[in-house]
Amino acid sequence: MKEIQSLARGIHILFQFSRERPFLTTEEIAQAVNLPKSSVYRFLFTLKKYGLLERDLLTGQYSLGLRVLELEEVVHSSIDLEAISKPLLTKLGAFSGETVQLNILRGDHGICLYGVESPSAFRLAPEKGRVIPLYAGASGQSILAFLDQEQQAKICEGGLHRFTPYTITDPERLTQRLAEIREQGYVITCQEVYIGSLGIAAPVFGKNGIVIGSVSLSGPMERISEERKQAIRDELIRTAKEITARMSMLNH
Repeated sequence: MKEIQSLARGIHILFQFSRERPFLTTEEIAQAVNLPKSSVYRFLFTLKKYGLLERDLLTGQYSLGLRVLELEEVVHSSIDLEAISKPLLTKLGAFSGETVQLNILRGDHGICLYGVESPSAFRLAPEKGRVIPLYAGASGQSILAFLDQEQQAKICEGGLHRFTPYTITDPERLTQRLAEIREQGYVITCQEVYIGSLGIAAPVFGKNGIVIGSVSLSGPMERISEERKQAIRDELIRTAKEITARMSMLNH
């Protein structure tokens, strides 16, 4: 796949800054990336506009902007979340005998960050890095329910793809489902993304009580009796709350 040259050059400029060289002039940047100053000015203007660079009005030097720190926080948050969650998800997987996974919010969708696969021959396998729709299935809905109304409306009204005959594609019905999830703190879904599968999920919250992801479990409907479903649900909720509590302690 061919790279986008202008994007590559912008990234190259950002990587010229280091611990040893936190401040650079336009001339120094142009020399480092082997571009004329006229071209570098355009890149610097755009990077500054989006907060990735800042310019000192007195010296004219550039430095990395605060938005870069936000990206750094996201990276550290994901690493911390995965490290905290692994032993708890392993325990939940052993208790349930089903596939469990940790999902994180990224933009308008979720991503599977970590999973523990069921030992059973018939199972749904977690796929690290897999994109998860927020509107369909337990994994995503347990996140979507706790986003602000503007974000919810954007997703609910943005066109809901039908994965199975049981996928909710009516925005009004989905909004009602999300209200129920907020009230009870978890969700159980049946066959909304995969035929024959059951999903259970609960949200995970980070700093300031903002939802950052979910803990979810999936397995064949025929293998999960009503009694077993309730026991798994309770253990999953405890797991999600424990991850939230540990993330909260980490942020203080």
